[in-house]
Amino acid sequence: SLLGKPYAWGGNGPNYFDCSGFTSYVYKHAEGKTIPRVSYQQAKYGTFVSRGNYLPGDLLYFATTGTGNPSHVGIYVGNNTFIHASGSASKPDKVKLSTLSGYYLNALLGARRF
Repeated sequence: SLLGKPYAWGGNGPNYFDCSGFTSYVYKHAEGKTIPRVSYQQAKYGTFVSRGNYLPGDLLYFATTGTGNPSHVGIYVGNNTFIHASGSASKPDKVKLSTLSGYYLNALLGARRF
């Protein structure tokens, strides 16, 4: 039901989201779990999941700023696909589905399960 919601830096929902605002909102409202608010903190929380062993609901962490540090996060939904609030403050996008290939596969740092 959140697909297509607009991206906004610092957005916590339910009408606007940034990437980690989206993941923390989904976990709180769908699972009743509270997780850290920002992507680099979320990347330290939960249990590490090795590459290729992802299950729907696992959080995927990406380095998208060139620093090698977690800067983007999404939720794996299965079939090599994840949902995320895509965009940046200067180039906002929306909550959408993306394939874990190409750019995102190269930027992938890891996954966590809660």
